[in-house]
Amino acid sequence: MLTVLTAATETKLVELSEVKTRLGITSSGDDALLDLLIADASSAIERYLGRSLGRQRYSETIGSDGAVEMMLSRHPVEPGTWTIVDDDSETVSDVVLHDAEAGILFRDAGWWSRERGFAAGFRSTQPGVGRFGEDVSLPGAEAPDYTAEYWAGYLLPGEVADWEAETTYAAGDFVRSTSRKPVLFEATTAGDSDATEPDWDTEIGETTPDGTVIWTARAAQELPGLFKRAAFLAVAGWYRSDDRDPSIVSEGIAGGPQLRYSDAAAARARGLPTEVLELLMGEAA
Repeated sequence: MLTVLTAATETKLVELSEVKTRLGITSSGDDALLDLLIADASSAIERYLGRSLGRQRYSETIGSDGAVEMMLSRHPVEPGTWTIVDDDSETVSDVVLHDAEAGILFRDAGWWSRERGFAAGFRSTQPGVGRFGEDVSLPGAEAPDYTAEYWAGYLLPGEVADWEAETTYAAGDFVRSTSRKPVLFEATTAGDSDATEPDWDTEIGETTPDGTVIWTARAAQELPGLFKRAAFLAVAGWYRSDDRDPSIVSEGIAGGPQLRYSDAAAARARGLPTEVLELLMGEAA
């Protein structure tokens, strides 16, 4: 079971200003249309991928199967932001984030515990019986469920700004240091920044005072360029097209009219131009 605890504050994968610059548009007459196309493209891309891309906090309950790895359904998982408890509400501490991009948690002892009656890594078709038939549990013991709370996804365009002096920041605002430190910083206490940039503490989870603002170092990631480009290409294709079939890959007139199609039905079903689908290939959940 997956629950969103804190929803993303932004949903658009590309900003209006970037779309207009790339399309060479200087007037504001089509801003409303372009904004709608950006929202539609962002939604269509997330449907195709099967997951939200914006940074959100989740609660997810996962059944154990005895393996040493457990995969969370939303990714990338943000390091330093996750906790795991079993169905007795006991914190599971012997876990490492093995692959943040794929959302894989690793537990050397396996995701069944001796306390609950299962030897690590043993599978059983009967309660209390190990893989090789030995009695490893009390009668009636069941494999536990685990609940993970974690932040996953990306900070979307417009959600991260360069740090500025003497500026009012709200809790939850993100900035980059002007010297491009390797992490981002979240305002965990609102306030006004100082006249000079602070000496940032880049240890994940550690805080940096700045005027009346308190910044906390985060391992959050900004949206990769691939997704921004995909959103722009979808918007550009829809904006420039009349009745052209978005599944047409190329056209030509040598030796007579020629059209080369991709999977037209799939393209129409997803509502995205073929070039966007090709760009996103391999990124779907």
